[in-house]
Amino acid sequence: MFAFSNQIQFLGILLLLSVTLLIGLANPKAHAKEPPSDDLKKAHSGLNQSLKSEKTLEERIRVATWKLLLGEFASHPEKAMLFSGAVDTLEEGSREIDEILKELGKDREKWQPLAKNPTILARLDSALVRKEETDKKKELARSAERKRLETLRQLVKTYRDANSAMAIANTAFQTGDYHTVRQKSEQVRNSIQKIRDLAADGKEKKDWYLLSDEPKLDGQSSELKLVDLESKDILAIGEDLLDHLNALSAMAAYRLALADPDKPQVDLLLEAEKTLADIKATAIGGLALYVQGQVARVRGLLETSPDPLSETKHAKARDFFQAAIGSLKKSAQAPQNSSSKVLFGKDFDVILQKLENPKWFLEVASKEAAAGKLSSAIALLSEGLNYHRYPEFATQLVLLKLKTGANPEKTREYLEEAIKAGLVSPGSEQTHLVRGRLHLATASDLLFQHGSAGKESQKALHELSNAQNSFQQIKPNRNNANASIAEAYMALAQGYKIGITPNIPKLETQSIFQTAILATEALKALSKESGSSLEVTEALAAAYLARGMLAPVVLPDFRNEAQASLAAAAEVQARLPGAIPGVRLSGNSISTGILQRSDSQIQRLAIQERLLREAMGKLSQASTSLALGNSAAALQYAGSAYEGAEFSGLVENGRAAVPPESILNTLPTLDAAKEVTDQARAFALITAVAAGKSDKAMDFAMNGQKPALEKAQSLLELEENPLVVFAWGKALEGYAALQKDQKEKWLSLSLKAQNQAGSMMERSPGFRPRFPDLEILIAQAKLRLTKPEFFLAESLKFRQANNFNDSARCLNEGLALHPLANNLKETLLELEVDRAELGETSKSKWEETIQSTGDPVTAKTALLLGMLSEKTGAKTKAIEFYEKSLSLKPDEKIRVEASSRIALLKVLAIKQ
Repeated sequence: MFAFSNQIQFLGILLLLSVTLLIGLANPKAHAKEPPSDDLKKAHSGLNQSLKSEKTLEERIRVATWKLLLGEFASHPEKAMLFSGAVDTLEEGSREIDEILKELGKDREKWQPLAKNPTILARLDSALVRKEETDKKKELARSAERKRLETLRQLVKTYRDANSAMAIANTAFQTGDYHTVRQKSEQVRNSIQKIRDLAADGKEKKDWYLLSDEPKLDGQSSELKLVDLESKDILAIGEDLLDHLNALSAMAAYRLALADPDKPQVDLLLEAEKTLADIKATAIGGLALYVQGQVARVRGLLETSPDPLSETKHAKARDFFQAAIGSLKKSAQAPQNSSSKVLFGKDFDVILQKLENPKWFLEVASKEAAAGKLSSAIALLSEGLNYHRYPEFATQLVLLKLKTGANPEKTREYLEEAIKAGLVSPGSEQTHLVRGRLHLATASDLLFQHGSAGKESQKALHELSNAQNSFQQIKPNRNNANASIAEAYMALAQGYKIGITPNIPKLETQSIFQTAILATEALKALSKESGSSLEVTEALAAAYLARGMLAPVVLPDFRNEAQASLAAAAEVQARLPGAIPGVRLSGNSISTGILQRSDSQIQRLAIQERLLREAMGKLSQASTSLALGNSAAALQYAGSAYEGAEFSGLVENGRAAVPPESILNTLPTLDAAKEVTDQARAFALITAVAAGKSDKAMDFAMNGQKPALEKAQSLLELEENPLVVFAWGKALEGYAALQKDQKEKWLSLSLKAQNQAGSMMERSPGFRPRFPDLEILIAQAKLRLTKPEFFLAESLKFRQANNFNDSARCLNEGLALHPLANNLKETLLELEVDRAELGETSKSKWEETIQSTGDPVTAKTALLLGMLSEKTGAKTKAIEFYEKSLSLKPDEKIRVEASSRIALLKVLAIKQ
């Protein structure tokens, strides 16, 4: 036993030495790519071989001790960190050792086979000796695993929060809520950083298996699969996701910066740039490049947009635009997915065209203008000036603005600014042409907005001379479109001049007329060429118009030339886009040219006579308006009559051009005698009514015949002038007020007259400027005839001003038209009671009012009559009226008042 014991002790020492040697051999210098770990793999390989062997006692000891050794290697905090597997392996190894020892017990025979294999005995003895250390490692592994599980919980929660934020950011991006995108993207980036911090233990130690499946340490597989430290799979979250997130966040900041395209937010653009700078990828992705290019583009536009004409501003923007071109081209070359294909669609190509090709703006703007979309063309060229300092942008902008009816003087200021900025050359043909057209447009506005005869004429003449001077700076050249365009507009300016200055030398006009003919032929040929410009077509229309206006001055037989030229101009203008033509026909010039001919003397006299008759009509209108109480309208008519009479004298002397509309305006002068007669009748009728002579007014209306309903109605239907019909209505209204038997019928006829006058005003808009105050007067007349409340309102105005006389007059006028209107009767009685209380009336007036009122039909009327009776001293009569009031269904207030007055009067009667 002693010998065997010594042998066991010796074998224990040998086992300890051999295990120590084995551990030393199994722990070489750390591998450059840990893990994988060589010692861990060797232990696993040994376990695998033992599991494949026969399950003898020796092999069972080998399996158990291999598991213990594998568990120790797996729990190494720097090489493996396979804590879950380590704990399981250590527990299995310890349990199997315990089972083997239990089987062996103290039976020497069972131990005897082990004595023959000292290596196996050493393994068993080493496991027993190191049991305490193994248990400690197992507890340390459990502790590390608990810590690791807690880290995993935090990771899962952080992943969940990041995932939720990313979902919200994605939804917000789709709906255009870029503020939320930025906010949630920042939250995701913070979560990613937290995940990385959790996954890292210090700077060197990492839990490689946090997000990858741990290998099984059961020895079943021939090779242990460990992670590769250089694999992206061991990262908690890869750089590519963070890069994409940064690109998305930069896109959100960029789009949020352009939420108001007219006011980009620089701070958000800078934020987008900063976010893009955080991208770690060596080959930046297409989305990030796209955003980078767009941000650079907008940064460049922010430099130029405050002053697109400035050379300094464009110099500052140049680097931004070049950077934008480079980034956008790279983004198009980057690998694309379905999303980026949508992003890099048609608009992407357009943006590159805008950055690289200034002529693109001119081509597209020309197409838009040709389609009549002038505002769109102007917007394009204005945008183009922000990208490129291109002279033709400025000159074309000026011409397009003229076509939209922009103020030519303001537009000229813009051209001068472009010249001052050095963008447009002051001596170029294009500048002379544009400047001349601006002068011509200014004169055109003055002529067509203010008329040819007036204080603006000399200013217009000055602008026309400046226009011709500008056009003359372009040398004649049949092969030069600009020269032909200039000649066309110079001839048009001459045509406008005729409308201002009738006595222009004939030779001067003849020379320009010949120029217009040559320009027409040249422009006609140019307009037939493919791709001819809008300016050529418009100049051709101008040339035809000029020929039509100049022909009456220079040709003996002008009619065919003028008619054909004006018809051709109309055809050409019909092809032009836009609602406002760039050149306009001056009918005034044509009529003036015709009237200045020697064979037009009789026509001039006829026009002078027409103008005088029109002035007379204005004078009669002024008189009528004055009678109606509208002094402002009367002054307007009188002033117009004065100007017309003065103008007729200038026409007679050949010192004024005659507006053609005055020749064709036959409305006020078609039948001067009838016009003046109508005005006189209306004036007489209205004046008679105003004087309180309604019978005399009817005498004027009936032409001296006795008033009769049927006859009055038939005469009224023959009237054609709304002012006369209105005056008829006023006369009928006054006449009806005097009647007793047929009052309602006369009132009905008066209302019919006012409706007839109103209908005439609505059907014929020409009457409105002639009678500007008539519609209001008709509306008031209808209210008087149909609404007794009209008189109540008018009476109240006087009553509030303590003007009882006029207040009573209004009420009496209303009762004359509406004798059954109880509200008027009651209000008149209230007024009389108030006047009685103030001592403004006498007893005789009170008795007269009581007598004229008659038997009361309302409770309030009876109450008021009782009050007046009290004033006269007739207390018994007053009591009768109060009792009558109570019998007529009074309201509570009247009932209380009447009852209290009856009680008081009875008490006073008893005392007497």
